[in-house]
Amino acid sequence: MPIIYGKIFSGSTIHTDGLGAYDGLILSGYDHYLIFHSKMSLREIRAMSMALRHFGASPRGERTNQ
Repeated sequence: MPIIYGKIFSGSTIHTDGLGAYDGLILSGYDHYLIFHSKMSLREIRAMSMALRHFGASPRGERTNQ
């Protein structure tokens, strides 16, 4: 998780999937919330994608705006 530690301030809120690699985020000072896409409706997933694009990110993490 060096990328997270180097790019995101401690104390920030991070939403991730259930991958175990993110389990240490809370211990490192981040607010960590899990998103289980398999339990979301298509409407919820589309709304999340639109929100990410609004803030300059894609659902896959690539930047869309400069």
